[in-house]
Amino acid sequence: MDVLNAKIKYGNLNNKQKEIYNFQRASAVFAVYGYSVTPLRDDIEFADFVAVPFLKEESTKPLWVQLKGGLTFWNKYLNKDLYICFFDSERNTWYLYPHDELYIQLESELRKRVTDWDKKLEYNHAPSFPTWAKDYLNKYKIDW
Repeated sequence: MDVLNAKIKYGNLNNKQKEIYNFQRASAVFAVYGYSVTPLRDDIEFADFVAVPFLKEESTKPLWVQLKGGLTFWNKYLNKDLYICFFDSERNTWYLYPHDELYIQLESELRKRVTDWDKKLEYNHAPSFPTWAKDYLNKYKIDW
């Protein structure tokens, strides 16, 4: 198809282009599950975007989402009702997890893995997949 040219190579993109690319891919995933995604240009409440359900059912609510390159926990994200979304390219799989819920489950493991955990309370495992957390993350896999 001449109109779209050739597919891009993700590795050739700069950081801003990668952020835009990842947002567009995540938007497609959320659409499959009935959510409209709107970017938040000023990272309101630390969210990159808000996902609002198409249908207003009792069990659905808007999701405040931070798009990351891998499993991430930051102290500044606590108590924000924030979800973390990331794509694992090795497994061609998206993950969406409630930051605080998984943080609580993994805190003792994070203390072991991050030498200055008590000081920073930060963990970012990108771009590779943390195999030690696989069993925890399976619950948050997005099938699409």
